[in-house]
Amino acid sequence: MKIIIISISILLTLLGFVSSEKKDLYNADLSYTNLRGVNLSKANLYSAILYGADLKNANLKNADLRSAVLIKINLVNANLANANLVSADLYEANLANADLRKANLLTANLYKANLNGANLKGANLRNALLEKIDLIKANLSSADLTSAFIVEANLREANLSKADLKYANLGNADLRSANLKDANLVGANLYEANLNYADLRNALLESANLRNAELKNANLSEADLFKTSLNYTDLSGANLKGAVLWFANLSEANLSNANLRNAKLRNAIFINAVLHNTRTNGINLKGAIGITSDTFRGARP
Repeated sequence: MKIIIISISILLTLLGFVSSEKKDLYNADLSYTNLRGVNLSKANLYSAILYGADLKNANLKNADLRSAVLIKINLVNANLANANLVSADLYEANLANADLRKANLLTANLYKANLNGANLKGANLRNALLEKIDLIKANLSSADLTSAFIVEANLREANLSKADLKYANLGNADLRSANLKDANLVGANLYEANLNYADLRNALLESANLRNAELKNANLSEADLFKTSLNYTDLSGANLKGAVLWFANLSEANLSNANLRNAKLRNAIFINAVLHNTRTNGINLKGAIGITSDTFRGARP
């Protein structure tokens, strides 16, 4: 393991024994250093190297961590509110229960990072790499995840209400029981994602790809699914009451026991769709494709 030599003055400053308006650690190498509980609020850690460092319970509020190397760092319970982490490398970092409210993680690398229970409310994660990340029960409400790469991520029970996920890639992501109410998922890729029991009320899913996704017992009431790909999707028991499904592709979809009351289905595609025991009162099927005498057999008002 690498032995770190830090000057006494720097250590004293880090530990709060020397007053410092601004802690300047630009490009410093603090790899494997034990800095638990240290106060680095407003510190300049631009391009700093903290590979494997231990900053559990540290205060990094408003710190500048742009392009910092934070690979396998321990930031459990750390305060990173308003921190600047643009292009930071957080590969396999542990940020469980960390405070990242309004943090800037633009283009940051969070591959396989642990953010279970973390608070990312209002954070900027545009174009960030979040592949195979753990975000169980994390708070991502109002966060900006535009074009983020979130493939195979674990977002079970995460709060993504009012989050911006335009064009994000959530292929094979686990979003069971996640809160996506009022979220923007326009053009998002959710191929084979698991959204069972998810709350998608009033969500925007225009032109999203939900092919082969699981949405059993999901709540999609009043959601906008205009031109959305839902072919081969399991929507059994889902609530689609009042949803807009104009031009949506529901070929081979399973809508057994789903609620389609007052749904707008103009020009939707129903080729080989299963609608056993589906509630269909008040639906608009003008121009729908693939409707046969058997399509709604077994459906109910």
